[in-house]
Parts: sequence; structure tokens; C-alpha cells
Amino acid sequence: MFSKEPSTTFFIAVLLFSSTACNSFSKIQRSKDWREKYQAAMKYYEAKKYYKAEQLLEEVVPLSRGSEEAQLAQFYQAYCSFHRKDYRLSAYYFKNFYETYPRNPQVEEAMYMRAYALYIASPDVKLDQAITQKAIQALEAYLHQHPNGTYSNKATEYLHTLREKLMLKAYNNAKLYHQLEHYHAATNVLENFQKDFPASPFNEEAAYLQVDAQYLLAKESTEEKKKDHFYTTIEYCQRFFNKYPDSPYTQKIEKIYEYSLTQINKLTQTKKTSSL
Repeated sequence: MFSKEPSTTFFIAVLLFSSTACNSFSKIQRSKDWREKYQAAMKYYEAKKYYKAEQLLEEVVPLSRGSEEAQLAQFYQAYCSFHRKDYRLSAYYFKNFYETYPRNPQVEEAMYMRAYALYIASPDVKLDQAITQKAIQALEAYLHQHPNGTYSNKATEYLHTLREKLMLKAYNNAKLYHQLEHYHAATNVLENFQKDFPASPFNEEAAYLQVDAQYLLAKESTEEKKKDHFYTTIEYCQRFFNKYPDSPYTQKIEKIYEYSLTQINKLTQTKKTSSL
């Protein structure tokens, strides 16, 4: 019968192979011939050993300037970072490549890959969206330079996705003001949201929340300001009716409208009585 346990010889063979591989890589690193490093880096890249390839290319790039290999070294350095999922660094390298070699035939690919790397790095909608903004700018720049480019369809798709993410982020922020009962700020932020994203599917709800925030603000206001705030509430209600005549929020808006009218009449009557 054969033993199921790996033999000692097998372990020794693995250790020797690993040791030889490490010694070979260290030897290449110590070499003063950048072309040798470049050739080794390309072999590591083809073998999908991106970390080692990138280590060598990092040394090759500054040493090979002015040579035919310099451009490819920088190009594949960016791809190494991408494959290692260091997307921000990859985006930096791709940008550096196409800005350094604007006439290189791979400029279009580099521009797209920079934008794509930033797209992948775009964080969850709950987090800060600075990277998302950069990705949008990069995609727009690519589409501006290459409107009918090889990657234009994908770039357009990713651009739409990121804009949707920013829209959702803005809407969540606007709703948060309402939830936190910062009604004055909520009316302004919800107004701006509707202006900034006129085609948003959230605009109807945003318009309702704006009416509700203004209504609650009026109820909480001092006697001096109540009347003006209720008048503004009525204006928002009328605007809502005109824009969304068949809305599921119609009944709620009608109640707010009627209550606001009643309060204005009461405040007007009280003022007349007090002036007598």
C-alpha cells in the first residue's frame, strides 16, 4: 500500500525549489543590467507574479528612460498594480504613462484603465465619494478624447453608474436633515437636490419631504414667523400639486395645505383682534 503522508523527499524538493526561486529573484535584483531586470519582469508578468514584476519594473523605469523599453516598462508597471488590486496606485501609474508619452499608441487604453481603476476603487455610497468624483472626471476625460473609442461603451456605462451613486448619496444626505429634524436646512438641501438631479426618480419623494419639512418648521416657529412659514408651505404644496397631480403623497399634501390655510386665517384673525 502507498502511504498517504507526503514524503520527506517531497518537502525537501519544495524547499529547494523555493530557495532557488528566491535566490534567482534576489540575483536579478542585484544585477546592474536594467535590461536583464526588464526581461525578467516581463517573464514574471506573463507568469502572473505581479508583485515581483512590479518590484523589478520600479527599478527599470528610471534607469531605462530614453530607451524603447521605457514606455512598456511604465505601462506594465501600471498593470501590475491593477492586477494586485492596488487600484489607486494603478490609476496614478496609468496617468503618469499617458502624460509622459502622449503619442504612444497605448494612450487610449491607459486613459481608460486609469478611469476603470478609479471606478473599481469607488467606495460604498455611505462613505466619502472623493474617489468617485475623480473616477467620473477620468471617465469624462476619456470620452471627451475618444468619443467613439474602443472602450467608449463601457466608459459610458460606468459613468452612468457612478452618477447614480452620487445622486443616491446626495439624496440620503438630504433625507438625513429631515430625519434629524433640521427642517430649515432640510428644505434648502431638498430644493438643491431637485435642481441638481432633475431626472432623479427620487424627486417626487424629495418634493414631499420638502413640503413636510417646511410644514413642521412652520409649526415649530415663533409667533412672529409662523405666518410667513405657513405661506411658504402653501407655495410648496401648490408647486407639488402642479408637478405631481397623481402622486401617492397627494392626500398628505392636501392635509398639510388645509392645515396651513387654517393657521394663516387664525393668525390673521388674532392679529386683527389684538389691533382693536
